[in-house]
Parts: sequence; C-alpha cells; structure tokens
Amino acid sequence: MVKQGSFARTAKTKRVRSIKQKKQTDNSASIDDKQINDYLIVRYHLTQHAKQAPVVEETMLRFFNVFMSQDESENVWRVDVMLPKTLVAIGNQVPWQFYYLVANEWERFAQFLAKEVPAVPLQVKKIVTDLTETQTVEIFAKHLALNWFISQFGADQAKLTQITEAQVQALQESFIAEEKVAWDKVAIVYSQVEKVVVGNETDDKTKQWIADLEKINI
Repeated sequence: MVKQGSFARTAKTKRVRSIKQKKQTDNSASIDDKQINDYLIVRYHLTQHAKQAPVVEETMLRFFNVFMSQDESENVWRVDVMLPKTLVAIGNQVPWQFYYLVANEWERFAQFLAKEVPAVPLQVKKIVTDLTETQTVEIFAKHLALNWFISQFGADQAKLTQITEAQVQALQESFIAEEKVAWDKVAIVYSQVEKVVVGNETDDKTKQWIADLEKINI
C-alpha cells in the first residue's frame, strides 16, 4: 500500500493566521529572501480563500508549499522545471484526485504566480516563466502515467526497470483527449491503485483531507 510521507505535514493552515498577524505588525519596506514562501502562502490564502471550497484550498496550500521548495534559481522561477519536480516530490503520497484538483486550479494558480511573485517586496525581484496549456496537460499526463507504473511496480525494482519509455508514453497519451487531461480515463486506470495508507502519526486534519479527496468522483 502507498504510505503517507512527510508531504502530509508540509502545510498547516493555522500557520497562515499566525504569519498574517505577524505581517500586520511588520512595516518594513522589503522582506528577506527566506521569508518569500511564508509571504506568498499568506497572499495566496488572502486572495483565493473566498473562491475555493475547503478541500481545494487545503490541497492548493499543500501543493504550493512543495512547489516553492523546488526553487533552485536566485531570480527566476522556471515553472516548466518546478511543476514536474513538484509532482515527482509528491508522487503517490496522495490519491489521484489531488492532481485533479491542482490541474483544475492551475490556470488561476498560474495567474496568481504571474501577478504576485514579481510583486513580493524583495530587494531583487523574482521573475516567473509561464507554460502553455499544451505543456501543462502533457506534464500532468506524463506524471500520472509514471506515477501509475510506480504504484504498480515500485515494490519490485526489477520489474520497474523493465518499463520502457514507449509504455509510459502510451499511457500518457491515453490520458489526453481533445488536448485536455481525460480525468474519466485517469479515474478508471487508477481505480486499481491501492488507497493511500494514513499512518497513526498523521494528524487528524490530514487524515480528513485525504478522506475528502478520495470521495471526489468524476
């Protein structure tokens, strides 16, 4: 079974409230580079909270935390690099519905990045690259294909190493219809994947979040 890893504990919504309170008392003109992640989490919560259902907001906050940890450039956020790395980092710690919600929110999320990241009051401003819709669809579909093979053969490295690029590509292409991710097909293929195992060490909020994701039907 797929076991929950550290990803489940990367985001605590209560952190948003404490950071926001701190920010209200901070009148400095700029922030340190180390504060950008917390700053953007607050901005995301403030600008998106009213537009999202609770399970969507929780999903996106957790995704955003992992996404920001993939930043390896001083001044440029290469989204074409950061998104695939984020999906790999999260892997099969979450049900497929997680990716469904993130993909559905991606356009609005990308707009948030384009507007908010360059506006962060840093001494040296950040630049964000963008993705075409086709690139985004291909990234999600390829990840879902790779993730499926890992979920099926991850415990048997000998079999996993025998999976060819052609097999991955074939599954990836089957997940795309009319230039969009065919989530109905994803749901069918992933119906054979074992559920995420939530360990005793996992907090109650994460357990409920995982349960809420698994209830989503296409």
